[in-house]
Amino acid sequence: MLDPTTQQSNTPDGAKRSGRQRFVAHALGCSSLLCALAFWIAMVLHYTPGAPKLDLTALQFLSIAGVGIILAVATAALHSKLWRIALPFNLVMFFFVMYVMGT
Repeated sequence: MLDPTTQQSNTPDGAKRSGRQRFVAHALGCSSLLCALAFWIAMVLHYTPGAPKLDLTALQFLSIAGVGIILAVATAALHSKLWRIALPFNLVMFFFVMYVMGT
């Protein structure tokens, strides 16, 4: 059996990808989705009694959403399938946070 870090898969452009590159691309995609969900996580924590409050400003929420977009672009650059979900979701959340926070 092959070691997962040495397995190869074909990308759409015909280049070979290692298992490590696939793992990094998947981790970046999941991290970008977590950045997009940070606004909703903070809102749930804010309205839950006894839960810790995340007192983030609008600029901090926008910067988290911006980091999510950058991570989604990096996921797309590494040819992960997750970028098709992560990039549009992060863009929508960025503009939604901008609208809600009033900046």
